[in-house]
Amino acid sequence: MKIDFDFDDAGFSRMIEDYARKAPDEIKATVAESAEMITSQAKALAPVAMVNGGTLKNSISVSYYNSAMSAEIGTPVTYAIFVEMGTRYQSAQPYLFPSYEMERPKYMKALEKALRL
Repeated sequence: MKIDFDFDDAGFSRMIEDYARKAPDEIKATVAESAEMITSQAKALAPVAMVNGGTLKNSISVSYYNSAMSAEIGTPVTYAIFVEMGTRYQSAQPYLFPSYEMERPKYMKALEKALRL
């Protein structure tokens, strides 16, 4: 499971690319720090079954793309979406999205600081 946020704004994308050329190390550090925090928090929030538990928690990982300018946090476990969102038989036990929401303000502030050069 992964959460994708896509938008279609060529002007914004160009602006980010321009900034990335000016401060690549600061942006990479900011992305890495926030990605690791989200991963760590998601693992802490992920539910663990009483018997043979821990598969979901242990599968949460981060991958870096675009020369480490972006990151993707997720899990290959097929049932992860049902745990996160719930089903008609099981209540949601969110772990990934709340982790993102907790880190987002810190990430935005750090990214803003890195881009001010």
